Amino acid sequence: MEIRKLNMLRGLAALIVVVSHFSNSTMIFNGVLGKGAGQLGVMLFFILSGFLMALLYADRKFSFESVNQYFISRFARVMPLFLLVVIMSYVLYSLDLGNILYKVDSIESFLSHILMLSGESVLWTIPTEIQFYVIFVGLWALFQSSYMRFAITVASLFVILFFLGFSRPIGEVFGLKVDVSILQSLPYFLSGTLMGLLYRHIDRFKSHQHALYMAVFLLIVLMYPKIFSSVTGSEHGLWQDLGVWLIMSLAFFAITFLIPDDNSLLSNRVGDFLGKISYSLYLLHMPVLWQLERMQFESTFLFFALFVLGSVVVAYLSYLIIENPCRSAIKSMMFRIGNARGQQVLQS
Repeated sequence: MEIRKLNMLRGLAALIVVVSHFSNSTMIFNGVLGKGAGQLGVMLFFILSGFLMALLYADRKFSFESVNQYFISRFARVMPLFLLVVIMSYVLYSLDLGNILYKVDSIESFLSHILMLSGESVLWTIPTEIQFYVIFVGLWALFQSSYMRFAITVASLFVILFFLGFSRPIGEVFGLKVDVSILQSLPYFLSGTLMGLLYRHIDRFKSHQHALYMAVFLLIVLMYPKIFSSVTGSEHGLWQDLGVWLIMSLAFFAITFLIPDDNSLLSNRVGDFLGKISYSLYLLHMPVLWQLERMQFESTFLFFALFVLGSVVVAYLSYLIIENPCRSAIKSMMFRIGNARGQQVLQS
């Protein structure tokens, strides 16, 4: 099932992160588009991830085979590009070329990334995503066995996370950095999961849909830290703020349930393209920014144009050369292995 407007939302989430990092680098418009604004894009990514996992898998029969297929699909979607970036970052640092990719400058840092314990810069979100994929299997099993147990578990998780202050403990274990960012991120995954389950009843919302709900994007803009403080005179706590979680979840709900699926501003070829390259755009825009920073542009707007264009081109090439081929190859290989095992069982 494809919900086309979510392609645009995925692309916009990536662009929020991209623009935020550019704003932090150049302080364009006095940094109003940065200073934590990129975290809002990550929140949208996490809500969307929870939503899609529930939508795609919750109603499938929970079995060893279905869980195996689930992990293969998730691995094929996320890991090839991430592993390549981490390996290349480590190799380049070993060759004293550490200013090209990310700071994976020791064997301990390398292992922390590979073992999904932590991540430098934007890479921190990938271990968090993988950890949620593991948690979702438990939620999937609960949902299939008992709605009541599922509801109690989710409610309990929210209460526990609330009393923990949606914290993000960071420490070391055996010399390896451990970033427990899942504690601050899980509420977003969970709200997405609940909305994914609710989407089975989307027909009940059709009569309430209207293009005017596009105004909900203004709520997301209002959550930009510098804009929020300018408008309200106070500051919010991003991940540690229950209000931010509520606003971002409501915004996602409105976009998914209350804006018509055929809205031309969301469901179009531009959105399809941005959604397709969003993962590569997210992972690779920082190296593009770092290389362009060395050129010391006199015009910030020229810098911005080249940065966005360069990031999109690099992301598209990454999608064509790495993401899509690797995903297809892994799924095809595992499908052949599964068929071969099936044949062995039949012949035994």
